[in-house]
Amino acid sequence: MDQQAAISALENLIRNINLLQKVSAFSSEHTRWVINSLQILEDLLGKSSPIYSGFASLRWQYHGSIVAPQSFAGVVIEKKMREAYLSDLDSARGFLEAAIDQIRMKGLASVYKGGPALERVSSNPSYDFSKIHPRVRKECESLFTTGHYSEAIRKAFTVLDVMVREKSGLDKSGKALMGEVFRLNDPIIRVNGLGDQSERDEQEGFMFLFMGSMQGIRNPKSHDLIDQQDPIRTLEYLAIASLLARRVDEGKVTQLEVRDKSAH
Repeated sequence: MDQQAAISALENLIRNINLLQKVSAFSSEHTRWVINSLQILEDLLGKSSPIYSGFASLRWQYHGSIVAPQSFAGVVIEKKMREAYLSDLDSARGFLEAAIDQIRMKGLASVYKGGPALERVSSNPSYDFSKIHPRVRKECESLFTTGHYSEAIRKAFTVLDVMVREKSGLDKSGKALMGEVFRLNDPIIRVNGLGDQSERDEQEGFMFLFMGSMQGIRNPKSHDLIDQQDPIRTLEYLAIASLLARRVDEGKVTQLEVRDKSAH
């Protein structure tokens, strides 16, 4: 991870804080965000960094004594817990912003407090995009290399959606578009000649793959609270988008052929 990618990763964590204010402490969204934040701070700064230590010490709940009538104790405790959670979110924002400040002032290599382990974060592995479909690569490579992994995934499957819409001529989007275009009976785009049962099975299978890519990958990435932080997992998603994009390129638009023949 280079310096700009490190800053981008921290900025992504900071952006999520506004969304985390809408959920409760120790919810699944909050827990994932804390774990991701600690891992990134450890990778960038090391466990000996005061910024890492300060973030790790956040308790996300109220631990003081409460004096209140028994009938109101539950309400008072809930209010105190909420206030403590929001206060710690604000502190977390400060720690993450301080990490960015330190990286910008001193450089990534100088802020790490952990000795030789720096090698695992300062090394910047080369990811080969040369085999990724050109349209997916054009829209996603720069997002990936700057650490915007969730946006790269979302963009890849948006590109796929646009490609199918352009080739089919349908004014639809998402799962509904894919289901109609790649349906087994009278498909608009066929992925093979549909000459035997094996090819019919392949057509139906790819219909489900295209539909699933919209429902199971693109839509969650458009609304997900927590950013993807794993570059390898991101590349795996991009590879799926690339494969499906190539099948769109290779597919035959059967209904347009039928209309052309009928016009003569």
